Amino acid sequence: EVASHSEIFTLDKSYLSNVDNADIGFIAIAKAFGLLDIYGGSFDGSRTITRGEAAAIVSAYIDYLANKN
Repeated sequence: EVASHSEIFTLDKSYLSNVDNADIGFIAIAKAFGLLDIYGGSFDGSRTITRGEAAAIVSAYIDYLANKN
């Protein structure tokens, strides 16, 4: 629900290139949780992520959950 309100999120232009407006909220949430840090600031929403990248994102989310205190 929160991700559908893309107007409340702000992202660097490097994260907005090639990202559909409908996905901005999801990208902003993933960025806020540090899940996109594997891209080093050059996330490209126009291409399909690799299996390795997906595994790295899941691993980053597990780390986030384990250390969110």
